[in-house]
Amino acid sequence: MARSGRSSPPRRPKLLHSLFGGYAGLLTEPVVRRFVGFGLLGRVAISMMSLGVILLISGLTGSYTDAGLLAGIGVLSGAVGMPVLGRLADRYGQSRVTLFAIPLHGVGLVSLVLLAVLRTPVWALLPSAFVMGAAYPPIGSFVRARWSARLGGTPRLTTAYAFESVVDELIFVTGPVLATLLSTRVHPGAGLAAALLFTLVGGIGFARQRATDPARQAVEGRRASAVRTPVVHVVVLVNLTAGTALGSIDVAVVAFTSAAGVRWASGLVLALFAAGSAIGGLAFGAVPWRIDPLWRFAGTGTLLGLLFLPLVFAPSVGWLLPLGFLSGLGISPLIVASNTLVERGVRRDRLTEALTWLTTGLLVGVAAGSWLTGRVVDVTDGFHGFHVVTPAALVTAAAAWLAWLRLRRAPGRESAR
Repeated sequence: MARSGRSSPPRRPKLLHSLFGGYAGLLTEPVVRRFVGFGLLGRVAISMMSLGVILLISGLTGSYTDAGLLAGIGVLSGAVGMPVLGRLADRYGQSRVTLFAIPLHGVGLVSLVLLAVLRTPVWALLPSAFVMGAAYPPIGSFVRARWSARLGGTPRLTTAYAFESVVDELIFVTGPVLATLLSTRVHPGAGLAAALLFTLVGGIGFARQRATDPARQAVEGRRASAVRTPVVHVVVLVNLTAGTALGSIDVAVVAFTSAAGVRWASGLVLALFAAGSAIGGLAFGAVPWRIDPLWRFAGTGTLLGLLFLPLVFAPSVGWLLPLGFLSGLGISPLIVASNTLVERGVRRDRLTEALTWLTTGLLVGVAAGSWLTGRVVDVTDGFHGFHVVTPAALVTAAAAWLAWLRLRRAPGRESAR
């Protein structure tokens, strides 16, 4: 039988299609593309603020202790403010809460930069750092809540969460590089100024996407906080230890590269951490997991500890580049596993608040790690910052298995949503 003259269309590589075919179709709807796109812009600042504060203060004063303290205050206040904003969003809607928070955040950030440039004593900068962090809208958690409203109860939700983790890490690839270039080449405060611009444009654009804002949840009487749910408070504790490792990285990398005489390379090293995390998250979300989410959570916690172990032995910036990329592979899988486990274990009327509590756990850890690493660097030298990073990651691995022991016999979900 003669063959047709037509050439058959090229087949997609089977391996790539089997791995990444699950991402196809996530962004086909225009309303989804809009909330994802503006959500991306609105949270670029989260990859720039802490590093921007460190570069601002250390550049103007030379003190890593003061820089770590103010960065830590900003992060810690965000840990306090985000659950409050998330709880308000469950009740009043994400758009209203976002438009309320952005002006307060802007006032805190602008006043921090101005006071720092005027060489005001560090104690006078603390209120500005607190307001800057506390009023930063948790757009990442808001986006994940919108995905849950659309895909909750389907396997595609894990893929969507993995996609968002990849978006986060792409942000952390570009944000630190941009913050470093602006703060070292233009002005010490230029990185924070750019962060505010991203928040204004993205946050306001996101708030206008009311069609995808999850329905407000009716509340009768006093409602208990989502953090009292067993799955939430256990996962928050694990995220706290992971956040300590992640928060240590910014200070450790800036101090390490500065001590090596290549301070400009700090943004590149941090970008490689984020690139590794993006690839790890993309691969993790592409797998059609049949393993229970609790086992995935414990396994990804272990992976983080193992991959962070070599960092403490890095002898030079040249070695830090590949080790940073390798370590980053363990970051996003743990975050995706955390979000998936919590999404399946809480009621709909607590979901946004619950997701912000996970961010809170990370941020409290980031604040502790940032301050502690700054102290270690100041009393030793710039090459010892990773003596905080690696132990914190190993504690995360142990805490993930303690969480597994605590939750393995717990009910899979709260009462009906």
